[in-house]
Amino acid sequence: MFIPTVWTVFTNGSLPMRTRSDPEQMRARLLDAASTVVLQHGLAGLTLDAVARAAGVSKGGLLHHYPSKEALIHGLFAHLLDEFDREVERAIDPAEPPGTPGRYTRAYIRASFATDERQQDLGALLGLLVSANPELLTLAQESFARARAAILADGLDPVRGLLVQMATDGVIFYELLGMQLLPEELCAQLYAELLRLTFPEAPTREWTP
Repeated sequence: MFIPTVWTVFTNGSLPMRTRSDPEQMRARLLDAASTVVLQHGLAGLTLDAVARAAGVSKGGLLHHYPSKEALIHGLFAHLLDEFDREVERAIDPAEPPGTPGRYTRAYIRASFATDERQQDLGALLGLLVSANPELLTLAQESFARARAAILADGLDPVRGLLVQMATDGVIFYELLGMQLLPEELCAQLYAELLRLTFPEAPTREWTP
């Protein structure tokens, strides 16, 4: 899912130097720097001066692309949601050809339950931003709506698809809100059960109290 410079920042703490940059590259560079600042210093450390220093640009250069701290936060949050969308794409099983029922939905589950460092950083950033800026949830809702449309078009029974997405989104929202997740063993069982439900031939499981 990722623009390489984002995860270069996460892994070695430094930004690659460029002698020339088009506007899109510069915005990505500034958002990379903002991500690094938040991860290292928290939201309290997210100032325009700190981001400009981390990006190696002047404050005026930063303000040209993001004229306020609020604009920067909004841009960063949208950027991170796009990163998650790309993580989903990267989680698609290459052995499954396009049109395989449940192909996208399984990738969505894998990306949502991923525990690698990149995903932990991504979840931490999203959670920090939402906790301080609840209005950003509107952007998150739009992202979830796009995922819902893709799941409903994924060749599964629509009720089953929505059930799987809502359960998976619950895991994401727990992380965004900083709430304690389920014990690891139970979380693994939930993951396996959600994946099982993405296969059209999966029978309904009977639960005994």
